[in-house]
Amino acid sequence: MFRAMRTEHWWQLESQSQETLPPVPVPDHLAIRWFENELRAEDQEWKRYFEVFSITPFTVVYEELIAEPPRVMRNILDWLGLSEVPTPQIKPRLARQSNPASEQDLSEYLTIRDSLPAKPPGWQWSFHRRAFGWPDQPPAGVPQTTPTIPSTGDLSPL
Repeated sequence: MFRAMRTEHWWQLESQSQETLPPVPVPDHLAIRWFENELRAEDQEWKRYFEVFSITPFTVVYEELIAEPPRVMRNILDWLGLSEVPTPQIKPRLARQSNPASEQDLSEYLTIRDSLPAKPPGWQWSFHRRAFGWPDQPPAGVPQTTPTIPSTGDLSPL
């Protein structure tokens, strides 16, 4: 998510040349942590919504969908009660974007994740700045400060 938000590049077609892709940004572990926290909070809100309205959702695990699209599609059709519908043969058009470098970035992130500070209240992602910060100006009486970032040598400034 961090790479997509920073570059505004959300997918890559199999046929797309590597030369047309934006450069991969240096990982900003603090921003990654804040995105992770936001995604976890959103996931909790969906779970609460389903609970409140007594909905049993069908969960698709991304890694399973990527690894075996026909099996996951078959499971979805069966769950929907459409067992008579043939399993679609899916040929993905999107290229896998993770690679050994992104796996290394993940490993480094996981070693420091729990030591990273929380996002300051009111801070949001800015597509204009491609970073977290105050939406415009901090609320009256609130100092505009940058949180203290643990010194790891790997964190890029906000």
